[in-house]
Amino acid sequence: MLADAALRREDQAEAERCLMKCLALAPGYAAARYDLARPAVCTERIVEMLPILERLLASEPHTSTG
Repeated sequence: MLADAALRREDQAEAERCLMKCLALAPGYAAARYDLARPAVCTERIVEMLPILERLLASEPHTSTG
């Protein structure tokens, strides 16, 4: 995936663009949503990513530990 290559180059912005494009084409693709949210947590952009995280949890409720 292009986003993976961008992350390996430490290009967070390009990875995010690739993942957003992917989600625009396939909104139900939970793995892309997870990959988009993961770096946001590390960079303290959690509030910005809350809608993405909430949709991910709603689509994959059996994977939550709560």
